[in-house]
Parts: sequence; structure tokens; C-alpha cells
Amino acid sequence: MSTEIAAYHAEDTISTLVGINLAAPEAPENDTERAKVDCVVVSDVSGSMGGEKMNLLKSTGSLLLDEFVVKDRVGLVTFDTDVKEPLVLSSMNKANKVRAEAAVGKFRAGSLTNLSGGLFAGIQQLLDASNDDADKNDVVRTCLLMTDGAANRGLTQPPDILRVLTQMLTAGGISVHTFGYGSDHNSELLESIATAGNGSYYYVESVDDLRSAFGDCLGGVLSVVAQNLELTIEAVNGTTITKVHHKNAVAIVPGQKYTVKFADLYGEEERDVLVSVTLPVSSPTVKTEIVRSSLRYVNVLAGSSVKTAASASAARPAERLAANDPRLMRNPDLELQSTRLFVVEALETARAHGDKHDLKSARRVVTDAQARVYMVRQRMESLTADMQPRGARTMLPAFEDDFRDCLEGLQNYDQYSNVTSKKMMNYTHGHREQRCMESETCSAQSILVSGAVDGKTNTTLRANAYRTKAKASKAFNFFS
Repeated sequence: MSTEIAAYHAEDTISTLVGINLAAPEAPENDTERAKVDCVVVSDVSGSMGGEKMNLLKSTGSLLLDEFVVKDRVGLVTFDTDVKEPLVLSSMNKANKVRAEAAVGKFRAGSLTNLSGGLFAGIQQLLDASNDDADKNDVVRTCLLMTDGAANRGLTQPPDILRVLTQMLTAGGISVHTFGYGSDHNSELLESIATAGNGSYYYVESVDDLRSAFGDCLGGVLSVVAQNLELTIEAVNGTTITKVHHKNAVAIVPGQKYTVKFADLYGEEERDVLVSVTLPVSSPTVKTEIVRSSLRYVNVLAGSSVKTAASASAARPAERLAANDPRLMRNPDLELQSTRLFVVEALETARAHGDKHDLKSARRVVTDAQARVYMVRQRMESLTADMQPRGARTMLPAFEDDFRDCLEGLQNYDQYSNVTSKKMMNYTHGHREQRCMESETCSAQSILVSGAVDGKTNTTLRANAYRTKAKASKAFNFFS
């Protein structure tokens, strides 16, 4: 934990920030040591999925199956007008893997899109398996939902779908990742499903990007190190919490105690929670504790529950500090995370303008945000290497790239509606969750540095500030 600056004048009432950083260790690289995985793949096989899309869906499904081992269980669900379950969650021994591959090979494009029916069937498979398991602490449970269209069979209205989904996920422990192909899918619905399921929303612009999207997602699923995390934040010594800057924040005692829950953490991932607080007038002290936090989570590698604690403190000197006092220097880590939250808000605001056909206002929001990010980047680059925040060299350029990409797509409404609005939804979700959910391939930027992934250098993926080693490796292997 850290404070925005190191010292606050004792005689002042001060509004400031406290930062809480959660950092996961690296995930095991071999299948023996990683957690067991239960994965249900829910595939759209409606009429629009024919031809090249269906061929790619089949080949990608085969790649997915190859990544699972005997301790893992996989289920298959397909939906068009009807919902079918070619494979109920089964261990990936040799015989069942052959059955699964045969089932994928028989996928055929059908008629309408019963998205809700397929999704609910996939979740139910996981719920049934969870109820049968004696020990639930060492299993990662996830559902992958893939579609290229809008729901037009079964439940079709997003509020209805989300209500049922939320009820099914009440017990927790299941993540839902969504993949939207092309321009016809409902990005708001898929992003809402992913949010409700504590998963990722992938926008797949072209069929060429489908493999890298699945690889990225699977790289995360196979590298989960912690689940069911609950962060408790408590103000002490007269401090008042005015806001916890996270969508999952819940007030237990308003102004004093809050909780924030996270579904899981992949190896190497980080989560940052900023807390706005007000410090009271106090007696002069060298060090005063102002906020405490505790974290409970399940270590899925060990199958055990863990609790840890930390606190943030600051000096409250009697004298006013000179302007050049180093204790008044703003914490660059907190400035970086404040910028991340600003980027999320700017993307949401620009998209709201775009949805109202006001592309001029959307462009202005993006342009203003670009200028602010550029100024922050200049400040960060002026710091000595030991003072620069972790991630500044990747996050700030990523913000600039995303804004530049959005601005190019805000020139006409057709481009915005078909492509850019979905990209903006994907970028927003990724920065808010601090998680890579990138699928796009490109020629200008690469995840690779001197053959950093498996010694291969001939493939490029769009750069992403949150991409872990496991995600990079799987995305690269699937694409190549």
C-alpha cells in the first residue's frame, strides 16, 4: 500500500489518495503443477457461421482440446435455433478427447441464434460438476461463449439474459469469457455477460484473429494462481474513505469499511485499487497509520485459503513543508493508475457520444485524452529509472495506441458502428480489469522481443500492456 505523497501538514484537513496493489506470482509452466480446469465451450452454429467461419471454428476447437490434459474436464455446447450438448463435462483422457474432437468435426451451420439457451446450458454443466466435487478449491471453472450475431431465439433482451445469468452465478467460482466475431454481434450484451461472469470480452474483427483470441484467453485460464479474492479496506485514526475507485466496491460501513471482490488472478497479473480519503487535523507525528487492508483468497495451486494484511501510513509534521521537499513529490505509481482510470472514463464518454451519432464530440473527448496521456508520459520519462512506475513503459504507449486507433475509426458512423464501437468496448474492459483480452494481429507492433516467445520472431500481435507470459505464449502458438 502507498500514499499519494509521503507527508501531510498536521493542522490541515486533507483529501488525498491511497493505493493498494495486488501482484500475483508467476504461474507454473508445466501442466503437472498448474490447477485443474473445467471448461465448457459454447459455440454459435447458426446460419451465419457457415463457410470459412465454421472451418476456423473447428480448427480452433481442435487446438483448444489439444491444450487440456487428463486432470482437466471439457464440455461442448452448440446453439442455433436449438441447443445441443455434444459432450457433457468429461475428463480429457485419450478416449474422451477423441470423442470431443469427433464432435467438433461434426459442427454444422444451422438457423437462428439461441444465445441464451446455449449460455445457460454451458453454465449448468459447470454447476452440476461443482455440486459433485468434494474439494472446490483447486479447480478453475470457466465458460467460453462464441457468437457472430445477435440473440433472436430464446431470451433475446439483454436484461432478461443477464438476470438469469446473475442468478446462476450467485455461488461464484465460475468465469465467463465472451468472443464476438465481426460487426453483427451485440458488443454491449457480450461485454455485460463477461462483466457479470468476471471474465473477458474479446472483439474478433476478422476470422484471422479468432485463433489468437482463443490462445490469449486459454493462456489466462491455464495460469490461474488465485481465486475468490476479497479485499477489505478500513479507515483508521480518524481517516474517512470518500470513494473506493473500483466497480466491485461495496460499503460495509460507509466512510469507514469497504470490500472489493475479484474472481481470479492469472500468474504475473496485478490489480490496483485507488481509495480517496480525507485525513483529519491531527497531532504531529513521524508516522500515522491511515488505512488498513486485508486480503483473503484461495491459492488454487495449493488448494488452500490464505489471508494477508497491509497498511498505509504517512507523516503528519507540525511545520509546513517547503515546495521542493521530496516528501511532497506525487507518487508516480498512483499517478499512473489514476491515468488508467481516466482512460477508462474517457473511452466510456467517447463511446456514449458515438452511440448518439455525435462523432465530433467523441473525437474531442479522445483528442483531449490523448493530450493528457502525452503529458503524463512526458513526466514519467523525466523521472530517473528507479522512480518510474512498473508498467509505465507499456501502459502509457498502449493508452496512446488505443486512442489513436479509436480516433481513426470515429470519422464516419458506419465505421464507428460496425468496428470502432466494439473496439472501444474491448479497450475499456481491458483497462478497467487490468487484463489482456487482445486478439488483433498486426504488422507494426509485436509481443515479441528478440524471440522472447518460444524463440520465434516471425509473428506479430497487437501490443498489450497487461499480456502475461502465459497469454503471450498461447496466443502466439495458436496464431502460428
